Amino acid sequence: MNDIGQCLSQRRNHTECCIDEAYDKDHNACFSLCEGKGIDQQVPWSRYQSCLAVNMQSMFGCFVKGYKDIPLPPTNIQIDKISSHSIKLSWIPPETENPLDLKYEVVYDEYLHGSDIENAEFFEETSDNQAILKELYPGTKYYVYVITVSSDGSKRSLASDIVYFHTVGIPPIIQAFKNHVFVPAGAPSVILACRFQTSGTSIPTIEWQQKLSGNSEFQDIDKSKVVILAYKSFYDLREYVTTLEIKEPSSNDLGVYKCVVSDQYGSASANVELNEAEVSKADAEPPETILDCCHRKEVSRRCLAMCGDTTNTDIIRSPYIPKNCSNELKKVISCSMPKLDESQCCLKNQVPMACMYLCDSSFPASHFMPEVCAVHVKNFANCRREGIITRPSAVKDLKAITNLENDETFLEWSEADKAEIYHVYWKKIIEHDWQMKSTKNTKIKIDQADEIRVVAANSYGISQAVELNL
Repeated sequence: MNDIGQCLSQRRNHTECCIDEAYDKDHNACFSLCEGKGIDQQVPWSRYQSCLAVNMQSMFGCFVKGYKDIPLPPTNIQIDKISSHSIKLSWIPPETENPLDLKYEVVYDEYLHGSDIENAEFFEETSDNQAILKELYPGTKYYVYVITVSSDGSKRSLASDIVYFHTVGIPPIIQAFKNHVFVPAGAPSVILACRFQTSGTSIPTIEWQQKLSGNSEFQDIDKSKVVILAYKSFYDLREYVTTLEIKEPSSNDLGVYKCVVSDQYGSASANVELNEAEVSKADAEPPETILDCCHRKEVSRRCLAMCGDTTNTDIIRSPYIPKNCSNELKKVISCSMPKLDESQCCLKNQVPMACMYLCDSSFPASHFMPEVCAVHVKNFANCRREGIITRPSAVKDLKAITNLENDETFLEWSEADKAEIYHVYWKKIIEHDWQMKSTKNTKIKIDQADEIRVVAANSYGISQAVELNL
């Protein structure tokens, strides 16, 4: 029946006419003949026979009319000017009385074993007899075919002959996830990472090397205390991540590390420098509260419940995004993650790069969460909890005594868990700039102030600021 369907269709698609002029549209099991196909294996033969018995006459009428009105597909598809990311192809148009009434759909996709060629993902439309396909993957096999369409889109040919081509492969493209990684003293582990893209579908070779302090050459890594992994980023199947986890790092592990990726097209490398983390230094101004930040970023009033606002009684606080507030989500996320970096934990859990903005504030936030990130929501929550455990708690029992004669204020608070140092900020209402002192004690003398904020810090990060207004 396939051969019969191809002979009857004459490489034209008569389906629209077959449906419009059918004597009984419910008996449609044989309409595959109208597009040059045989019997659908999913359709019982009895239904196919019934369709032919009822609609054969109208179908043959459509074939006769279609031979006159429906264009043929183009011929002699030629591929030239192949590069790593684009190709140019051309074809010979079908013979017609008015070639200006025709346009073409160029249909293409990556060819994989078992590809459903009829459901290609991409197409380009043109009125010329040539086209340039762009944004292709390098080193990849594709298929392409062309369909002729009438200018009004009502009449279509079947597909031209399918042509296969390979784009030009290029060496891997690689970059360090972070050029400098800092590990706190006593940390149980530290992760270095590189992200890279490759050509084609071949599996690359991954190697990590190290150049420790005092050495001039890179050398092999002692694999007894490291774990090397690689995984696909998933959001883009051509991007991979390789991680090097060093267990119980010490000062002997500090230095420069190199990740090397090789495949049939070449190799590439990137360096990552591992240094010991210092105690978090104080900024010129104290960290904002989430609500203050949302006000500064001009988050809409109706959406401030996401920032912790309790003053708007018209809004019910809940874990759900208020109606029509999704466009403010980017601002809220950036305000809720000031200087936050849980990327070590997220890399260990193989979180895709597209989702890393939920782990690391240095990545730009997004209004909409990619679908691939939904399966990692539990990882985000767990990593946030792990980060809270390692950073210092907020100070408690903050008290102030002001000596009006000496224009001085004495501050005192209870020691914060895991704190290595405290950053104290103060100013008067009439002043714009903050003053700051750092101390390892839980008592300090400052100039007289109206607004005071104290932040605990260690080498993992800082606590929330505790505010005191006098």
